[in-house]
Parts: sequence; structure tokens; C-alpha cells
Amino acid sequence: MVVQLMKYGADPSLIDGEGCSCVHLATQFGHTSIVAYLIAKGQDVDMMDQNGMTPLMWAAYRMHR
Repeated sequence: MVVQLMKYGADPSLIDGEGCSCVHLATQFGHTSIVAYLIAKGQDVDMMDQNGMTPLMWAAYRMHR
């Protein structure tokens, strides 16, 4: 679905009201294949959300809940 959305112009760099990008959300919900795809397409993995969390931090947090 993500591939199709991007193929037709969806912008994965948009952020929500909490400062989360698509990479943040995919990481938070454990969608590793989507995370890998977004990274391969050049999405910023060092971008912090409003809580100062990067996608990598969310991945680590998710593994220790």
C-alpha cells in the first residue's frame, strides 16, 4: 500500500501534530519492511518528534515494553 501511495504522489515526509513522520509511525507499529522501504527512498531517520525521539529510539523503546 505504501509503495502504491508513493507511486501516486503521497509525500512520506509530512509530519503529524506530534512531529511524527511516516518512518516514526512505521517504527512505532513494528512495520519493519515499510521502515526499510522509506529509508531506501531517502526519508530522514534522524528526525526527532516533539518528544525528542528518533525512529531508532522508538524501535528500541518498542522492543523493551
